[in-house]
Amino acid sequence: MPSTELASVIDAWFARGDPQLDITVDAVPLSLLRRAGGFFCVTRLTLDRPVDDRVIQAALHLTGPALSRYPRAGALSLHDEIHCLCLIASLPRDNGRYALGLMETLVNQCEAWQDILRRVLKTRY
Repeated sequence: MPSTELASVIDAWFARGDPQLDITVDAVPLSLLRRAGGFFCVTRLTLDRPVDDRVIQAALHLTGPALSRYPRAGALSLHDEIHCLCLIASLPRDNGRYALGLMETLVNQCEAWQDILRRVLKTRY
């Protein structure tokens, strides 16, 4: 789907008031969420192993450097229900073009996190 069309889909979602919109950007599934605190974009990290204490430890070790270098980075979060790592970012406004830009950034961050974690876990564990 072209980005202009996707931005229109997102704008329509903002207008409808639905709690969630699931979208795929560059083969990465994302969800836009409407919560009491605002709008959020979430994507799951896909790793070659289950999320255990070693994975969480490696991720936490890398979080500080990631945030200091990229202050607009998505927050790394553990999703307790499905036991996976996610990236989450808040949307400061309900604008489809802005949301699309944030989603593309989150996809790039997700791919980088997955690659780095795979390498770290392969060499350390």
